[in-house]
Amino acid sequence: MFTNSILLNQLENNFINLNLYSIIPKLNLTLDTPSRLIVYLLALFFQTCLLAPIAEELIYRKFILNKLLDNCNAFKAILLSSFLFSIYHLNLFQGINAIIIGVFLGYLYYRTCSINICILLHFINNFINFIILIIYIT
Repeated sequence: MFTNSILLNQLENNFINLNLYSIIPKLNLTLDTPSRLIVYLLALFFQTCLLAPIAEELIYRKFILNKLLDNCNAFKAILLSSFLFSIYHLNLFQGINAIIIGVFLGYLYYRTCSINICILLHFINNFINFIILIIYIT
């Protein structure tokens, strides 16, 4: 998960000013055929759209937020768990987005006690970003 976050942050930082083919040497990837690019994008989809929402919501909402709610009020617990969630992303731009989404998902989890809704919304957020990435590189 940590390695995935670093790789995604590197991709995100470089996509601001560069295209995919100038980034690949920096990532030591050789995507010389369209099929390799497809495999890479499928792996990225699996990690960012399926694994990350499940793992991160279980960690930051189900586990951390629940423990914080036992020890402090909801406002502080939601803010602290969101802050930890944003730090995990290791990137200022992604971190700002993560803290905003973290507060929203934390509040939603607090009100509904449903981790499934949080996972679904996290998936939708990551999927939209994944689609934007595909549009950008093609």
